[in-house]
Amino acid sequence: MAGDGHGNLYGTTYYAGANDVGTIYRLSRAGGVWTETWLYSFKGGPDGDGPISSLAADASGNLYGTTSDGGSPRCSCGTIFKVVPAGTPAYSVLHRFPGQPGPGFAYNGLVSNSAGTVLYGATVHGGAGNEGAIYQLTPP
Repeated sequence: MAGDGHGNLYGTTYYAGANDVGTIYRLSRAGGVWTETWLYSFKGGPDGDGPISSLAADASGNLYGTTSDGGSPRCSCGTIFKVVPAGTPAYSVLHRFPGQPGPGFAYNGLVSNSAGTVLYGATVHGGAGNEGAIYQLTPP
């Protein structure tokens, strides 16, 4: 779960949403009551689905995460996505994992450096011997 400077918390669901393949949500607290707002419902296919990881935030408050499925039609090995939660939320796919011999299936979340300018993650497949890979992403 990621937070912002306004007390909001952000996370993902593996199921649920308009297509039952996951959501990105915000929890906001007012008057001691938490309210959930869906920021995005995954569509599956090239859009990605099944986000099972935590979200990471950059210095501007944009959120980044991974899906465990969807993405490349060749292997459905997952995606890296970005969400701009301010105003009308905007979702975009930054990368579709290609699968063997490249990385695939990013079941783990992303972590950022202390400045929020570089993100790091790992996949469970890809790399030497198909034992997984560690990757780095510089957000656009």
